[in-house]
Amino acid sequence: MIYRVGYIVAVFLAGLIVGALLSRPTSRVEPSRLARRYFILFAVVIAVRVLLFVCIVLKLNASAAGTIFAGTGDATNFLFGVIFGLAALRSDRRELLCNPAVFSVL
Repeated sequence: MIYRVGYIVAVFLAGLIVGALLSRPTSRVEPSRLARRYFILFAVVIAVRVLLFVCIVLKLNASAAGTIFAGTGDATNFLFGVIFGLAALRSDRRELLCNPAVFSVL
């Protein structure tokens, strides 16, 4: 159990670091545009996750779907880290995090 929590935190922190590294190149992008892109990316990951869940329930290549399903869970944790990393070094962090697109994902 402790290993799993540590792994989740490590994936989140990796996303946080990537977001912090990307915050300077994306500083000129409007928060609303960045939030919309984040929402679309997150929606795609969730749609793939739902599709894989259906495959697992219906026993359609369940072992491969289960492995990819776990990867999509890691991707969501990574994306949470990225958005907080992006917001950490921006001057308009409140506008980014309180944008309806990002707020609905959080």
